[in-house]
Amino acid sequence: MSGGSSGPRADDDPEDAGYDAFSHDDEARDGAVASTSGNRAVAAAFDALRIGRADLALDLARRAAAALPRDPLARIAISAAMLELGDKDGALAAAKDAAALGPESATAVGFLGYVQFRRGSLHDAEASLLEALRLDASAPELWRRYAEVVRVAGDLRKAERLARRALELAPDSAEGQVLLSEVLAERSKLRPAVAAAEEAMRLAPNDEESHAVMGRRFLQTGRPFRARVLLREAARLEPEDRSNIEHFLLADRSCRPVALPQYYGALLAEKIPGGFIGLWIGALGVSFALKAAGQGVLSGRFLTAYMIYCIYTWVAGPLTTFWIKIFPPKF
Repeated sequence: MSGGSSGPRADDDPEDAGYDAFSHDDEARDGAVASTSGNRAVAAAFDALRIGRADLALDLARRAAAALPRDPLARIAISAAMLELGDKDGALAAAKDAAALGPESATAVGFLGYVQFRRGSLHDAEASLLEALRLDASAPELWRRYAEVVRVAGDLRKAERLARRALELAPDSAEGQVLLSEVLAERSKLRPAVAAAEEAMRLAPNDEESHAVMGRRFLQTGRPFRARVLLREAARLEPEDRSNIEHFLLADRSCRPVALPQYYGALLAEKIPGGFIGLWIGALGVSFALKAAGQGVLSGRFLTAYMIYCIYTWVAGPLTTFWIKIFPPKF
């Protein structure tokens, strides 16, 4: 037994864990045994969630709740399992039970805010998370969850501030770097967004989210081949996450030779005010400038080349789809 352990371990027998003090009090003894059994069930439920066994987690969490009727953590485990199984109403009910059992617990109140966010109730989620932060303003997870709520609500500037606050409290959090990268990308701050994604990869080189966010940043900055490698790995690490597969397929599509000119043209259009209309106006401006400079032949060739490119973009989609049917993507 480790010298640093002061309490009963999950694999200890109740007799060996110090419960023999209740040997003359059957009711207290039964309660102590139930408590130990409940704690084991809670720990096992969260372990089951980590390996994707939400059904098993729900069964274990319910056993824990029966053994520990006043423990909010057991209700959090029930809520988390239901959320993974798609029962958002049941998850909300369990999360409310947890918050009611632990009104002064930042973990319970904060998890209620998370479930409300997952159900799309942004106003309720914000209220719960602000209450959780009042209870414990030192918890980086609460700041990250609040940043997510604000991000979805559309206040990206505030979301960035909150994400940075979370990282101040937990600078080695890969999850925090992933969130910051996403917020910065949505604010069109691609250079710092890439830097945050790179930091996430450094902190968690084998994590699915790190691969996914780095792949998305590469896809946004003109590096589709590197994006495809990372997004393929993200899809392998977490095959149940549909967004990873969708982003990989997008990267793979962008890497096809017939699609590359369209991909880079779209990136260029994103950097120009007005998008493709701005690109059209710019091309006409270049053509007229060349003509005014006495380069009429060059002006005509430039405009003809641009028109050919525009026609290509109209047919690039069907051509790429046909190419993919012949040479499907490889996971």
